[in-house]
Amino acid sequence: MTDQILSGIVCSVQLDDETKENSLVADFREGWSTVYIVKECENYYEFVNDQFPTCETQLNVTGDGPTPQKHATEDLQLMAEIMIHFMQTGMVYPDCTWEHTIH
Repeated sequence: MTDQILSGIVCSVQLDDETKENSLVADFREGWSTVYIVKECENYYEFVNDQFPTCETQLNVTGDGPTPQKHATEDLQLMAEIMIHFMQTGMVYPDCTWEHTIH
């Protein structure tokens, strides 16, 4: 999947567990990517880029509207690690920062 993301073939990934209450959504566009994880349908964890933790510059990553740069990264290898970790554990990747909100 990493090769397909890097080549631009894949622009969006959604992973759900068997309960459908926990999911990961990642989008890729123009060299940038963003990811968020939903736990128990209401707990949202948005990736925070430690290089730009407060940057509100708007990027076109999802196609659903602008994404603040603080929630995006150009590190596609990190995105692959986040997705693999979620597939294996169902949890947020521990080696990066996440912004938690309840919806």
